[in-house]
Amino acid sequence: MREKRGKGPGNAARRRSWKSELSQHTRPSLTHTHTHLVSSPPSHSYYTVPFHCYPEGNLAWDAALEVEASARAVHAPVMHPGPPATAPLSPDGDADLRAAISAASRALMVGAGVDPDALGGVAVDVGCSTGLSSRELARAFPGLGAIAGLDLSPHMLAVASHLASARPLPRAVPLTLIHAAFEDSGLVSASVGLVSIVLVAHECPRSVTAAFLAEAWRVLRPGGVVVVADMDPASPAFQALAANPFAYAGFKSSEPHLLEWVGLGFAGVEAAARGMGFVGVGSAAATPRHAAMVAVKPKEA
Repeated sequence: MREKRGKGPGNAARRRSWKSELSQHTRPSLTHTHTHLVSSPPSHSYYTVPFHCYPEGNLAWDAALEVEASARAVHAPVMHPGPPATAPLSPDGDADLRAAISAASRALMVGAGVDPDALGGVAVDVGCSTGLSSRELARAFPGLGAIAGLDLSPHMLAVASHLASARPLPRAVPLTLIHAAFEDSGLVSASVGLVSIVLVAHECPRSVTAAFLAEAWRVLRPGGVVVVADMDPASPAFQALAANPFAYAGFKSSEPHLLEWVGLGFAGVEAAARGMGFVGVGSAAATPRHAAMVAVKPKEA
């Protein structure tokens, strides 16, 4: 159910003319027409289905303009171990979730022999949406020199660009927004220090998640790190949700690829990463419902 639209900054954003921003962040080869991708490889069709109760999925202004409000609402109870229906709600739940993912990722990096403050170079924020995850990267990893946010929705990127101007990142780090699918990113090989795939894998088929890892291997420089963080299907909190047929049916109806993620899980992602040659592969709980995985491209690769 969508919230009623009252007075507030959201209405001002809706009254804004976004035409120029949309054109600036649309790649001609990835032109979107509602639920269709025109002149785009068929492999991107996974993105053109309804998501989160929006008929046009992420390819619409409603979806882009409501991301932050939706994230705050959905993640308000996320740090509490109990059932969401009875958990206390926090207005900082989304920020706390992202900070917890960063903390878990940093600890895993240290365990893998990587200094999280010395990653350096460029970080790629896969599925950056309107920039919430990019902001967290800038805050949590002070050694990064630049952030490249990739997304298949030009609507999300247009809003991300506006928000980056209105609310600068936590520190002065260049942010470049790119209209692209990460599995076909076009980024230079061995040019990136960190690939961050946060709260994205559950919205993708298994084959796309595998393609993400392969592309991460290609674009990471030796010693670079890929992070995958998402809901953990093996967590007790997720299992409790799955055991509630009504709640789980509603959840699945808004997440078209959820069952593929449940079937893969972190065990599957870890196995795939090891199979590609990544080292220091490991995962850890970030919240009662989420986990993070870290994998390192060997320095000799």
